[in-house]
Amino acid sequence: MTTPGPRAPESLDPHFFYKIETTELAPDHLISLAAGLAGAIHVKRLLEPEQCARFVAALPAQDLSAFDEARYQVATFHFGPIINHFLPAGRLTDEYWRQAEAANAFWLSCPLGDLRRHCLSRVEAAWPYSGSARPAVVDGREVYWGMIRENSHGAPPHWDEIVREFPAGLLDVRPIVQLVFNLYLTMPARGGATTIWSRRWHPQDDAHRAGSCWPTLTPLEEALTVRPEAGDAVLFDPRHYHAVSPCSGGRRFALAFYLGITADGRLTIWS
Repeated sequence: MTTPGPRAPESLDPHFFYKIETTELAPDHLISLAAGLAGAIHVKRLLEPEQCARFVAALPAQDLSAFDEARYQVATFHFGPIINHFLPAGRLTDEYWRQAEAANAFWLSCPLGDLRRHCLSRVEAAWPYSGSARPAVVDGREVYWGMIRENSHGAPPHWDEIVREFPAGLLDVRPIVQLVFNLYLTMPARGGATTIWSRRWHPQDDAHRAGSCWPTLTPLEEALTVRPEAGDAVLFDPRHYHAVSPCSGGRRFALAFYLGITADGRLTIWS
């Protein structure tokens, strides 16, 4: 099992890479995060833990798919297609669109409603500049958003940046900022914290690369750690290196989607 490397010291500058803790997401929170001042926003009790537990119980367990361990090193599972998994092809294949159609059908028929929409409405209320968020578009087709992920074994240091990882023409409209939203549906008794470093990718980092992760990289830059509870949400910029500590005493399920801000200030979403 791969575990995250040693943590860097917490930020010593209260005006840079700080952690926002709140019960209500606000415009200034997202602006601070998009501007690179805040390192993470921790929204407490966005949903009740009991509601989250009921949703996990309703998940079709047979439809959870494993991440490719050659690219991700630790056992991780997901529901709903992920654009990054089609990186080797460099494009979204027919299989992607088949998976997207099946996952969207689940949300339409889910007896507990579309949890994605509830989360997105909270983000939209905190970004009153551009109307409703819209799914990202590839060749005129809206992509899937709102994956469920189980990573109870943790995650090595890695970063996510769609405009760097894919050819320039993948998305019909490219974002200029990429954030990520995570709603934690279940959390273990121990472990499962997310550490985010202020460091972003440097070409020399690839000496540590294994698949889509950098398991032996030990960033020395400032870092912060967030340890949410079930029902909490955490937003951060995934272009920064981040890692998850292994769990014990329970499983770690989260609903996640990316938030892009385009040049006209609109929000675009994908997974």
